[in-house]
Amino acid sequence: MKPKEEVSNPTLSSRQLFVLAGMAATEEPVQFASIQIQKLFFLYDEKIRKDWGKSPYFDFKPYDFGPFDQMVYKDIEDLESKGLAEITSVQAPYQSRRKLHALSYRGFNLGKKILEGMPVSERNQIRGVMRKLLEHRNFGELVVSIYEEYPHMRANSRFHG
Repeated sequence: MKPKEEVSNPTLSSRQLFVLAGMAATEEPVQFASIQIQKLFFLYDEKIRKDWGKSPYFDFKPYDFGPFDQMVYKDIEDLESKGLAEITSVQAPYQSRRKLHALSYRGFNLGKKILEGMPVSERNQIRGVMRKLLEHRNFGELVVSIYEEYPHMRANSRFHG
């Protein structure tokens, strides 16, 4: 991975601030597989933003493995360019290359500060969604759980587990 330029005061959109807070809702930094990061922000939009009476940040559509919005990746790439996120490509045995998405140390600390600045009820909801996401230890469990709760996201799916 190439070294990142240090940026003292990066300009971030409200959605990118939410992405930081959402990815920092763990005890320690976590590397998220692409499927996890897509489903995490889908669940945040569906379960939390709507509860708060706010418009969703993303426009998820049914895709190969459930809800997908390219803007999730775009925001994380923008955060990476500001030294706040890290995207790595890995090769697992007998699989194609895949990307892992994580916050940098700076990004995680900033995300924690944003999260701590939210009302307690909102902060607890975000952490609750994160806990549920991380309970699904494999790809199939995660996709099936989304399809069970949001059957309309099964359209266009290549996954039939």
